[in-house]
Amino acid sequence: MENRNNIYEEIIKLNTNFLITINNSEHQEFPNITENYLSELKEILGFDYIVILQPLLLTSMLENLCCTKSVDEKKSLFKLISGVNVKKRTDILNSIEKNVEYCSTTKKTFPLFNELIYKQVITYPIINTYKFNTINGGIFFLNKTVKFDLTDEMAEIITIVSESITVAYNSYRKNQLFNSHYSILQNTNISSNNAICIYSYDGFVVFVNNPFLSLIGKSESEVLGYKILDIINLKNHNELKDFNSVSDVPNPKIIVDREAMYVELIKPNEENTILRKYYKPISLEEKWYRMIILEDMSKELENIDTIELSSFIDSLTGLKNRNYFQKNIDNIFLREKLPVATIVGDVNGLKLMNDIFGHDYGDLMLKKIAKVLLENCKDGEVYRVGGDEFYIFLNNTSEEAIERTIKKINSDCKKMFEKLNFIGISLGYEITNNEKEKIETSIRKAETEMYYTKSLSSEAIKKESIESLKKMYLEKYTKEHERVSRMILIAKGFSPYLSLRESETRDVCNALELIDIGKVSIEHFLTNTNLINLDDEFENMKKHCRIGYKIASLSYETSHLARLILNHHENWDGSGFPQGVKGKAIPFLTRIIRIIEYYDNLTSNNANFECEQIVNEIDSKKGKLFDPTITSAFIKYILEQKK
Repeated sequence: MENRNNIYEEIIKLNTNFLITINNSEHQEFPNITENYLSELKEILGFDYIVILQPLLLTSMLENLCCTKSVDEKKSLFKLISGVNVKKRTDILNSIEKNVEYCSTTKKTFPLFNELIYKQVITYPIINTYKFNTINGGIFFLNKTVKFDLTDEMAEIITIVSESITVAYNSYRKNQLFNSHYSILQNTNISSNNAICIYSYDGFVVFVNNPFLSLIGKSESEVLGYKILDIINLKNHNELKDFNSVSDVPNPKIIVDREAMYVELIKPNEENTILRKYYKPISLEEKWYRMIILEDMSKELENIDTIELSSFIDSLTGLKNRNYFQKNIDNIFLREKLPVATIVGDVNGLKLMNDIFGHDYGDLMLKKIAKVLLENCKDGEVYRVGGDEFYIFLNNTSEEAIERTIKKINSDCKKMFEKLNFIGISLGYEITNNEKEKIETSIRKAETEMYYTKSLSSEAIKKESIESLKKMYLEKYTKEHERVSRMILIAKGFSPYLSLRESETRDVCNALELIDIGKVSIEHFLTNTNLINLDDEFENMKKHCRIGYKIASLSYETSHLARLILNHHENWDGSGFPQGVKGKAIPFLTRIIRIIEYYDNLTSNNANFECEQIVNEIDSKKGKLFDPTITSAFIKYILEQKK
């Protein structure tokens, strides 16, 4: 231990770096960081070993220092060991002849420090920083060959080093405890934001988190080391055993599982706070503790009525939903409300709108229809009981009044969906004068009438939907009318070259009128509402074929044209879309439409092309885009038309 005056600054520097590193590191890195620190410290101070002993080892050693099992004598010894007089501590430890420690793994004892091996043992206990007499560990400075003189400077250096390790070690032990309980929380699905308190089997608190301190309004120093009964006042928790369990304490508004109960936190001059309490015994480092977790239920209770209400309201339309209808079912046919009209409604065109414009538009459509129903049935109750199904109940009414209401609803829907006037709602009703009549019977009768009405207008609605979409398409794409007219003329002129029957020619012409109707969904009239996100051009092109197919499939009169519309961008060699079919798998009339559409685009966009250029261009696509037989016939048609 020579030249101690020269190492003081080096120790201070090493010590400072150690504390900074510990502060900026994860707690699990403590052992490695400390091991490196002790290794450097050993070299500077000249000791053979500097080690930190765990709590069980140190406690056993201290018990061997006692001549008696007297608690008072143990306490006095602890005070002496934890004092600042290094020489006194050294004298006590150097007087040990045999120190043994019981190993729980091997079930054997082994020597701790032996004077025949170690000439000098200096210890500095790591005292728990909170208010109870326990030792967290010990720092031991060991020499096997020489004994250093314990000067005041040496004592000061050992004290500085040991106090630094004490600070770091206490923080490490606290984080060990926190991570142990945190892993338990993960296994029990309990949020770490809840208030947590861990206490010994005799009730002394050893760990709390910040939410627990906030809950009881105390600091850590006012809690750790005190009995749990003294730091928190829970209703009906008068003994330690009350904390150590959960029991069935009913609360109609709070659902708890078998591992939890609800309790009340009593605060002076404040309303009691409702808590959900969990309890769990936990094992930490071969020792058992108890843990309670407290979850503040105040906000949940404040919002319980809102939560209940939200379960009865349709989130899309704001109308009462089926849950509310079921809850209110016994109050609908009360005597003072009779006669009551039961109206059942089913939205027309919802599926088509979802298919063409997407569910955002379908949702918007439902909201608008719900608004119409509410405005016309202010004195009744309106429910959305399914995706496109509504129930309406009107009190003290008559058949004439119901007829007027239904007529007004249909009129308002027609105005609201002017461009898509096939959208609306089919309605049927039943009037009840008997309070004992089952509501299911009234609904069934109204539903039967609604479906009858819907069936009568079903085909008309489908035809009207096609016409409405076709009109919208032509309004959006103003040049399409001229284009379609040109292609129909070409089809009529070309059909004799393939010996088409009159019905086949008619189908080609009708299909050409609807060929691009699917484009109504692309940049349609709702684009400015930002409800629809546009895909790239090619994806939209593929989409319009499928949507056109769905539109044509709606009506019996056009359903046979649907396949022609679906495949009108397919190529003979299979390179087309949307299905990639090829050859004769493509419908014959579609193959005709394919070459007519290509020819019209070619001539419209290249007005200066000579006949020979046009023929060469089309001939180059024979067997690729077009059916070779149809291509040859079409070239003959072109040449003769040019003559």
